Amino acid sequence: MQRVFMDWLKESHELFDKQVRFTKFTKQIKRTDVSQKRLQAPWSVFESIEWDGKTFQKGQLVRIHRVMPVVLGRVKRFMLFGDYEEGEVFATGGEIEISQEPASLYSESRVFPLSKLDRSCTAKAIEQLIAEEEKKLPTSLDITFPDGNPVKNQEKLPCDSILGAIGVEILNGYGDPMSKLVGERQKQLMVEQRIVHHTPGGDKDIVKLCSRHGGKKWAYWFGAVEFRSVGTYTLTLQATVSGEQSGAGTLTSLPSVKIKFTVVEGKPVKFSVGVLDGPFRIGKPFQMPISLHDKLENRTPLPTGIAPTLSISGMQVSFKDTTKKGGECIMNGVVILGKVESANGKDVTLSVQIPSLNIATQKMKIRLLPGTPGELSVTPGDDDTAVNVESGSKLELHCFIKDAAGNPASDNRMTVNCKLSGAPHLETMSAAATNGEVVLSCVPKVALKNMKPVVLKAVIDMPHHRNAVSSVERQIMIVPSSRPASIQIHCQKELCKAEVRGISDDGEINGDSELALRAGEILSGLRFVLLDEGGREVALTDDVARKLRVNWVAKTSLEQIKKGLLPDIKTPSAVAELKFCQVSFAGQTPLDTSFSILPMAGPLTKLKCISTNNLVRIECPAQAPLIVTLHDAQGNQINRVTSLLKPADITVIGSDLASSDRPEITNECVKIRNIQFTTTKVGNEEIVVKVGDISATFIYHVIPGKPTQLRVVDCQPDEAFTIYNDGRLPIPLIVQLFDAFGNPCALEGIRIQLGKSAGLKLSPPVQHQRTDANGRVNFGFTSVRADRGQYLITPRATYGQQTIVGANLRVSIEPDPSKAVAVDVTCPDSPPRCHAGEHLPDMVCTVVAEDGQALALASSRHIKMELLRGNSVTTTFSPSTPGSDTGNGEFLFSGQKAPLDAGILHARFTYNDGSVDVQSKTVDIEVQPGQVCRLAPDQLPSAVAVSNGTVANQRKIVENLRLRLQDEYGNNCTASSIGGHVRITLQPENNDPRHSERDIPTFEGGERSMSCPLVNGTCTVSRLLVAPDCPGIDGHRYCVNFKVDSDALRRASVTIPPLDLPFLFCNDGHKQRQLSGLTGEKDKLLSTIQDLKQFFFKHEQELNSLKGVLQRQETDLAHLKRTLAGTGLSSDHIKTLTGSPGQVQQEIGNSRREYEQLQHAPRRRCALESVAPHYANDREVIGKVAHLALIEDDSVARVLSWHMGNDMDCCITTSTEKAMAVNDQCGGRQQMLALDSIFVKALPQWDKPLPHVKIMRQPPRGNPQYVKHYLKFVDREEECRVVFGLLLGEVIVLDTLSDAAQYRKMLAHHTRCPTLLTRDGDRIRSTGKFGGLQNKAPPLDKLRVVFGAPPPDKINVLSQRIDILSKVHQHLSTVQSTRQQIEAKMAETKSADYQKRLQSCRQNEDEVKRIDGKISVLSPQPSARSTGAAGGSVGASPSLPRRGRQPANAAPASTPTRRGGRQPSASRQQTTPQPSTGRSASASAAASGSDSGRASRNRTSASPQSRGSPLAKRRRYNN
Repeated sequence: MQRVFMDWLKESHELFDKQVRFTKFTKQIKRTDVSQKRLQAPWSVFESIEWDGKTFQKGQLVRIHRVMPVVLGRVKRFMLFGDYEEGEVFATGGEIEISQEPASLYSESRVFPLSKLDRSCTAKAIEQLIAEEEKKLPTSLDITFPDGNPVKNQEKLPCDSILGAIGVEILNGYGDPMSKLVGERQKQLMVEQRIVHHTPGGDKDIVKLCSRHGGKKWAYWFGAVEFRSVGTYTLTLQATVSGEQSGAGTLTSLPSVKIKFTVVEGKPVKFSVGVLDGPFRIGKPFQMPISLHDKLENRTPLPTGIAPTLSISGMQVSFKDTTKKGGECIMNGVVILGKVESANGKDVTLSVQIPSLNIATQKMKIRLLPGTPGELSVTPGDDDTAVNVESGSKLELHCFIKDAAGNPASDNRMTVNCKLSGAPHLETMSAAATNGEVVLSCVPKVALKNMKPVVLKAVIDMPHHRNAVSSVERQIMIVPSSRPASIQIHCQKELCKAEVRGISDDGEINGDSELALRAGEILSGLRFVLLDEGGREVALTDDVARKLRVNWVAKTSLEQIKKGLLPDIKTPSAVAELKFCQVSFAGQTPLDTSFSILPMAGPLTKLKCISTNNLVRIECPAQAPLIVTLHDAQGNQINRVTSLLKPADITVIGSDLASSDRPEITNECVKIRNIQFTTTKVGNEEIVVKVGDISATFIYHVIPGKPTQLRVVDCQPDEAFTIYNDGRLPIPLIVQLFDAFGNPCALEGIRIQLGKSAGLKLSPPVQHQRTDANGRVNFGFTSVRADRGQYLITPRATYGQQTIVGANLRVSIEPDPSKAVAVDVTCPDSPPRCHAGEHLPDMVCTVVAEDGQALALASSRHIKMELLRGNSVTTTFSPSTPGSDTGNGEFLFSGQKAPLDAGILHARFTYNDGSVDVQSKTVDIEVQPGQVCRLAPDQLPSAVAVSNGTVANQRKIVENLRLRLQDEYGNNCTASSIGGHVRITLQPENNDPRHSERDIPTFEGGERSMSCPLVNGTCTVSRLLVAPDCPGIDGHRYCVNFKVDSDALRRASVTIPPLDLPFLFCNDGHKQRQLSGLTGEKDKLLSTIQDLKQFFFKHEQELNSLKGVLQRQETDLAHLKRTLAGTGLSSDHIKTLTGSPGQVQQEIGNSRREYEQLQHAPRRRCALESVAPHYANDREVIGKVAHLALIEDDSVARVLSWHMGNDMDCCITTSTEKAMAVNDQCGGRQQMLALDSIFVKALPQWDKPLPHVKIMRQPPRGNPQYVKHYLKFVDREEECRVVFGLLLGEVIVLDTLSDAAQYRKMLAHHTRCPTLLTRDGDRIRSTGKFGGLQNKAPPLDKLRVVFGAPPPDKINVLSQRIDILSKVHQHLSTVQSTRQQIEAKMAETKSADYQKRLQSCRQNEDEVKRIDGKISVLSPQPSARSTGAAGGSVGASPSLPRRGRQPANAAPASTPTRRGGRQPSASRQQTTPQPSTGRSASASAAASGSDSGRASRNRTSASPQSRGSPLAKRRRYNN
């Protein structure tokens, strides 16, 4: 009663006592501060409330009473439990959240019920209360200095002062001392002392202490501090809270005190001299810095009235004044005067003294150097006396430089200049002084007029010291000299036969005169005269004669010179060579005079022919004229041709000369145009030009004529090449232009293009190109692609308006036997068919090459079989074990498991070796149903409840039910011709014998059984009704039993278990309708649950299948990586390389480029033509000897190719008949050798040891080896060994001829010696004969046929690497694709749709349990007299598995799996039999997911354990 009353009271309050109005809704929140989880949400948040006519809003000051202590605060929000999204809500209460005030004391928010809100307190009263609370906070500091030595703000203290101890009290607003905060904090207060030294480099903390309160004994206390450094300081005392940093928390205004003071330096007691700036010179001022210090080494200024003094023994020292700079005293203008004997200077002691200091004197040693220039003196002469100098003689002036103290001056720039004036073109003398002295010398160039003296003025000064040193002047007098001053040359005019210019009437040759003489003549009779400055002739003494020189002879005659005669002069032989003649006198003043001799051409003696272009095209005239020039005996060209010759005097002769124009004569030469020859060959042609008896020759180079033909280099006209499809031509396509006579034309820029037959494709595509300087176009190596047949490649050239069509290049495309083009599939069973769950029919797959034969090189690793359903691949198989291959290029697929679903399956075979991807046609496989094992409906009807009333729909059990025979995998066996009938019987559920027959309902008509026909495995039941007022126990379950009766099944010994459909029998129509509705709803839920679980099962199955595929792919990829390590790649590079398919593709490109470079690299090739093209694919024709083997060693290839020179062209066949056929085809010109004509047993063994092995213990010199071991066979090695064993026998190769002779000498005493070859090219025959040209191999480039060189070994490695890398690229792409599919599946598991399905499944399971509870209430409990099975929920509806998804004998999936994934146990599914009222009841276990009832009996004989777990088999198949 008390509980009911409280509930009524609460409900009344909620419905009627709503006196608080909540407004301004903002949001809903979840409160984690509430302890009860059910009351944590939802809470609606409002900003305002209205209560008793008063409005309270967010941010308003309020008072909370009925709490200890009373709380003041500011409203943050109002909260009301419940989901209220309307604008206004009325409620009886709620809660208020406030931020407690004052904020300086409290830093948190608190929540109170609205009932504790003081609605009578005003805002002003609240503010007064808050102000009183704030006075309890610290507001000021009281500072004392108990021991003295206080400090004041801006005070200056001496350097060694002591700051006394400090006592501090913290006072609140009332002036009372306090040591801890009031309010909720209750934290201890502390005082922090901080002394900061302000320096130019930044602030430094020298003291930082924190003091606690001393209780009753003392307040806050800080000890004394001594200051020893000069500078500005700040003392800060700050109140702080214990456990918090200064200024932290909400106390933003704790009191503090700052005192700024300055510590200054003390009195000076000593000084020091700073670094002096040397060098120190006499008379040169310098500065001297002096630093004064107190007793703590702080710098102090110089006291007023005290001046320092300087002194040096024996010298005068003075200074100008003193200045202060920084912390130093600078003595300016310090000057030292005194004697310094040497330019290296003198060491002196400088004393500095400052009185009144404790340490008053400092001494230092310095080196004094001589001073800078201060005085200049010059000798000889003085200011009044002139210095006499003879004209042409040297003038010397001695200069002395001194400093201010009379010492020889010293300076880096002591340059002395002397400037002369008084005559034109006088030079200025300049020299640098050393040790204060310098000598200035020069020869004044003064021209004396009328032999009168000239007075010059000399000014001597120092340009760098003009301000310090005065200039000096001297008078210089120049008088005439008697030295030679000029040279005169005279000749005799009668000795000159040619024109003479530049000679005076008296025969004097003027300077720069030109004498015109005939080339090669002699000029003699020259004489000379020397004159001095006065014009007097100078006597030619021996000294004077030795100083005379001429430039046209190396040595002159002294006696001839003393007579005044000059040597004879020979005129140059070349007209263009102007001879310069000079006569010079090498005296004190050099003299010279000169003249030139101009040669002139002589009479005609020879001819010369030249041309700007000596090239003449065949059948074309020369483009440039032939120029003929006339020359004299000296080879000088004659420029007066028109006056000497006429056209009739010139004759042109040539052996192949066709014609030429009439000669053209000019003043300089003769021109002959349009010279043309009759020859058709390229080469040189000689032309002879005659003038009288004088002749000259000229050679023309005849070049090819205009291009008229076009050919492919190294290819005969209409030559045919036989290659495979997608193969490369054996030669590069190099096209050359030719003229009409077959000469190659070297024309550049002619456009060449290649025409080709339809259907022929060239790779890379060939574009038109232009010829180079040799008239060629190189299209390079080209690959061709076309169908089998003959094709033409025709080069065409465009020359002007003419098109030149070249010879055809025939290309015969043959099928490639190593390239796959198709995949053929054969099946022994036609059409292929199998039963579900059994093995697929055996299939033989053949990889077909282009030649239509099976690809012998096909590998089982490259072929796979794919099974398709529609367009999607379901399963992939590899061929059977290698032992199961049926032949080369054929693969057997046997023993593959067939799918469980019947129908048409598509099989497709794919061959992919990394270069080609070929697929076969799709093969349709008919998967037939297996053995009949059960009877099942198309769609399981819903379990119903029927009554025995008069309404037909209430008596209906089933309607339009179609039953079919199925195999164990759920496939319908309707296609089989199985007939008979199905017997339908009403009986108690589980066929309980305790039910009497009178308690079993009957069909319409009063019968309890009936039959329906079974046609082709299908039975259709239109409608089953119970009879009105038929017997039956109300609320009990019965079932309809369907049993197959068929003679065909009976003959096949096949037993079909019966099918039971349960139903609930009711006597009450209303209850029947309720139960029918519940059972129908339950059936729908169970069907939905089954679909969802089937979806989950399929999703997990697909995910596991993908993981298995990924594991297999990663295993294959790891195997490929290990294989790739054998191709020369490091493990780190492979690890980096296989990170992505792009990097693998890049490495494939690099390897392919390297492969192509090695493949196309120049190496030794055999130039011998192969056998006729139509024998290229004939297996009976092996080939020519030169093509069967390759030799890597050049020296061995040279000597062996020469040794086998007669056999290299021999064609080898397998049979004599084929050899005869080839011989007839070639007209008897081809050497032939048939293998069947060789006595093989007489051939030496291939691996036979060398003959010296049994004779010598030590290995011989020369590295002997059978020459056949150097051969590398291209193909058909066994047959090639027979050929070379016959042709070579036991030929041995050694290093040198000496080694071979010694080897033969050693063998000759014991056994027969075979033919010996040497790597140097020598041969010793088996008879012992050697030497001569017959036994010496020519150089390698002189051999007509030579064995080719094998490609580098790296090519095979690169080929293998490219193959493996292609597979790695394919596997990497597949692995990435599989990983993406797995990630997509995993993401799908976490998707909203998947989670929604999972949640829906759980909800449906809970709903089924609820319906079971309702059914159990409606269904009466069985009475004690009941003989039926256990009761349960009405309308059990066991769900059959769907086709193709789950085998028939698997456990039913009607019960939803719980979260743990565990099915209910069998013990929970069975129930204990209960007594009934005499009527049987149907089982209900099937309705709750158990195996009882009709589904249980229907599946008992087909359990997974008894059938070998087909479900497990199917899972393995799907994986």
